[in-house]
Amino acid sequence: MTSVDPYTNIRNENFLAYLHTDDRRNIAQRSTLFRLAQYFGWTEIVYGHSDRLRFERNKATREVARIIGDVGWTLANDEFDRMNPEDFRTSQLMLWRDEQRAIGELMRQDSEEPGCIGFDSFVNNYDKSFAKWFATFARDLESESVADSARLAQLHLVLVDLLRALDVDRVLVEFDQTGELFVRPPWAVGAGAGGAAPPGPAPRTRRELAGG
Repeated sequence: MTSVDPYTNIRNENFLAYLHTDDRRNIAQRSTLFRLAQYFGWTEIVYGHSDRLRFERNKATREVARIIGDVGWTLANDEFDRMNPEDFRTSQLMLWRDEQRAIGELMRQDSEEPGCIGFDSFVNNYDKSFAKWFATFARDLESESVADSARLAQLHLVLVDLLRALDVDRVLVEFDQTGELFVRPPWAVGAGAGGAAPPGPAPRTRRELAGG
């Protein structure tokens, strides 16, 4: 899950430092965008190979469907990261639902087995196919304030929830004795139900954003 989490990439993997080096700037940005694009691609694949309504209602997959919806909502909501708190048009790092789906559709690989295109294909096709969908997000990604993004902090928490829902056999994650706090992997520690939010502005829930 760390591979699709831009918050972890930015906070813990020297992303901002690489943005200031001529030889690594472009690949630092593209690799982060690719991770997010991969998530959108697999989301489209999952829904493309199943009955969406059944997937969202089936007891075994309902929670996963809900969290996938939360990911999309977190990226599309214009209440996050406003440069001007009174102007929704100044929201940063926003990707509308249609933009997310367009990117996901482009990432799907035409083959008998479902899959996504690789990093090389993504980079080679970025300007032609992906740039128009990632334009504002990519621009905002280069802001010095990106490490303090409330949207990316919230996205991190939701993706950790998704990892927890998918890893039913606890192969990838380990909890403490209460079953609430993550012990590993390191990037998820503190993000369980009883854990603290990641550094930066406090993430807000749907209820808080709606004024409830």
